[in-house]
Amino acid sequence: MIETFKATATTDNSRWYMGHLFTWLVTAKQTGGKFSILEATIRKGLEPPAHIHAQESETYYILKGVMRFFVGDKVFKAQAGDCVYLPVNVQHSFTLETETAKCIILIEPGGLEDFFAEFSIPAPELQLPPMPSEPPAPELIRQFVAALATYGVTSPAEAVEAG
Repeated sequence: MIETFKATATTDNSRWYMGHLFTWLVTAKQTGGKFSILEATIRKGLEPPAHIHAQESETYYILKGVMRFFVGDKVFKAQAGDCVYLPVNVQHSFTLETETAKCIILIEPGGLEDFFAEFSIPAPELQLPPMPSEPPAPELIRQFVAALATYGVTSPAEAVEAG
């Protein structure tokens, strides 16, 4: 049985992930795997490349900043108060039009937080981490891509390299 709970951003549930601050307000463990909820503060220039989730849909609710989403053949400019849905099996990416953005992300089903835990560190404070001084090492990128593939997340570049 899933218990009722209240969540608040603390250093106990927050991680520094590749220049961003991620706070897992709700985890798959708390919802029987149904969903997870992430509060993310992200930086311009550190956005993920285009990718496809074979298992999860994502819904972004923008709290602060301006983001441009590329979802299949559609483009959406989103700002505070806007909500953008990214369905499963549809290529998507986003860019920031402001230096930072803050959003709530609903991920269905949950579980992707385990991947992010593997490639992040506990946040010592509820602030953005220092800006990375250089790109990730090639070996880390290979580990990252391999780990994502176990969650059914791929990028178009991987398909080209495999073909």
